[in-house]
Amino acid sequence: MDRLPDTTKAREIVSEYCRRYGISPSFEMSDIYHLTAENWLNPIPFTNNAGCYFFYAEDGALLYVGKASDLAGRITSYFESAPSFRPRHQGWSMPPRYLQTVKVHDPHEAPSLEEYLIQKLQPPDNKLGKSREGEAG
Repeated sequence: MDRLPDTTKAREIVSEYCRRYGISPSFEMSDIYHLTAENWLNPIPFTNNAGCYFFYAEDGALLYVGKASDLAGRITSYFESAPSFRPRHQGWSMPPRYLQTVKVHDPHEAPSLEEYLIQKLQPPDNKLGKSREGEAG
């Protein structure tokens, strides 16, 4: 059952990051983008900009946070569009259904923002800071 993600927490954390590090104006966040074959023909929010992105599941749960110097290029690399639209890899806890992007002012800001978002939101499909099974850590 599709339920649009509640992006309030993500928006609050991006605002908190901007206040904490004196970034003004705050980073701009997109509306929700539906990851469907029909919508795939529409531009991804903040195409060709650097920033971070959030993948959400069909039930609205946050799955993953990433960064990119070219948001559209990075995000499209996760999906196949032919012969059918679908995620390229099977490593998701649930298939991504929704996307939200954050445009940063300079590309060097994206890695720090991504790390902050992962730390605060702890998305289940991010591996940053988690030890792999069988590894010491």
